This record gives sequence, structure tokens and C-alpha cells, in this order.
Amino acid sequence: MSTMLITIMSYGQDIQYAQYYAAPLYLNPALAGVSDGSRLIFNYRSQWASLPSAFTSSSVSYDINLYNVNSGVGVVMNYDKAGSGGLRTITFGGVYSYDLQVRRNLSIRAGVGLWYNQRNIDWSKLQFNDQLVSGNETSYESAYDMEDTRYFDIPLGIIMYGEWYWVGYSIYHVNTPNYSLVGMESMLDPRHTVHAGVRMVTKMSRNNQVEQSLFFSANYKAQNKWDQFDIGAYYFMDPVFIGLWYRGLPGLKSYESGYSNQDAVVLMGGVKVKKLKFIYSYDITTSDLWQNTGGSHEISVTLEHYKKRTKRKRRLRLKCPDF
Repeated sequence: MSTMLITIMSYGQDIQYAQYYAAPLYLNPALAGVSDGSRLIFNYRSQWASLPSAFTSSSVSYDINLYNVNSGVGVVMNYDKAGSGGLRTITFGGVYSYDLQVRRNLSIRAGVGLWYNQRNIDWSKLQFNDQLVSGNETSYESAYDMEDTRYFDIPLGIIMYGEWYWVGYSIYHVNTPNYSLVGMESMLDPRHTVHAGVRMVTKMSRNNQVEQSLFFSANYKAQNKWDQFDIGAYYFMDPVFIGLWYRGLPGLKSYESGYSNQDAVVLMGGVKVKKLKFIYSYDITTSDLWQNTGGSHEISVTLEHYKKRTKRKRRLRLKCPDF
């Protein structure tokens, strides 16, 4: 309905990925260049696939480690489509990070980005009140002063890590840009994220490669009055990944009376073959929406190019999760 398009107040929320560590530049700009070389990553998510106008999101990123200057750089592009009106948001930008080794087993890495965004609606997929009355294919109500919205966005992040653990914080939309489609003021709220993990190696190969490991992770994010908490673990037994996650905040926070504040259980599986990783996950909805949504599907594909470090430049490395 047309009234949906001219609402003065709106609260937009960002893309969410169940495989959040498989979208590192979207999670925290400080994660740019943390691999031993470079990596190309593709992410795709279909949320509530049984609905006729599901939410779909995809990301492509490339980042590289610049050992000689203790830095990392990367580029990222996101595409998000939501609802029957084809509300689309396209993002493209760059990220830079710098690594400071505090002592032999402790480092701090900070990152910053600059992103350009374009947001629009596909008018051909909308139907207005006068069309329902007259039966016409076109509508005079669609003549609202609505154009593509373009704005810049600044993300910041920091991560502290040791040999097998890390904890990080990031904030996106620091500049709270105006993303209104109707020429009014609708500021995009900052998105805060706190994430941490620990990886326990259970078996090493003779050439000092990880063959089996157990990984625990948690991720909390908040935007405006909405927040979300993910917690879970996966087991890696070369070349296979198997994981289980839970998303929700039951008993800790309720947005309204009777709201259980739980979202989904996430099943994950994947394989790592040399430089290529493929991960699939499925969200089993645990809220009252489970009867109609059909859950959510997500895949990530990572292609890494390794570069051997020289002894002179060898530093503490952030051993990120392998998915």
C-alpha cells in the first residue's frame, strides 16, 4: 500500500548473517587483512524462503594482508533486497586496518572504512489504492517525490587477540546518515557489535597444521532498540566443519509483553579443500513465525591465497575461525 512508502518514521535494520565470521569486513573493519595473504569471499542469504517476497542479501569482499606495513586493506560490496516493493540497498566501499603488537602474545588491530550506499524501490512491483479502485495499470499516487537515496557511511572497529582467542567491537553508521526515500529526515541508527571467540586445537599434523579443532563464539549486536545475541560452536575435522548456533535473548529482554525474544537455531556444515572453503547453514525458526517462514538458507564461499612470512616479519597472527 502507498502509505507504507510515505511513513515519516522508519527503523531500518542491517543485513544479518548467521555465518558472521564468514563476512569479516561486514562484521568488523579491523578484520581486513588478517589472513596469511589474500582472500576472496562470497556470501548469500535467503531469509524466510517460504514467503512470496523473501529477504535476500549477498556480499562480495576481497582483502589482503600488507605485512611490510603491519596493515590490511579490503573492498566490499553488499546487495540487499527486502519485501514486495523490492526495496534495494547497494553498498560499495573500502576498508583499512592497522595491527599493533603490544607484546609477544597480545596484539590490537584497529580498522576504519568509507562506504557509499544507494537505496531505492522498484515502483513496478507496487500497487496503490487508486489502482485497486479503477483497475488501471498505472497510478497517480506513484508520483510521489521519491528518488534514489545516496549517502556515505563510516564503520569503525577494533579487535584484541592472543594466540587462540579474540574479542572485538565495531560500530557502523558512525555518521548516522539520512537514508530517507521521500526527502524527509530519517537517520540510520548506529549498529554496535561485540564479538569474541576461542579456538582449541585438539590435533596437529606433523608439519604443524591444524587437523582438528573446537571453536566457540558469541556475537552481540544492537541497533536502535533492537538487539540480538548469537552463541554457538563448531568442530573442524579436516576437511569437514560441523556447527550448531542459537540466536535470541529469551528471559533477558522483551520488547513487548508476551514476546519471547527468541529467533532461531542454526545448523552449519561445510568442507575445506586446500584454498577453498564452502559452508552452508540453515536457520530453524524458533519464534511464532516458524509455521510460515520456511527458515533461512545461507552459503559462503572463501578462496584464500597464502603467502609465507619471512622470519624477520613474523608476528602474532589472529587465528580466525575457519568459516
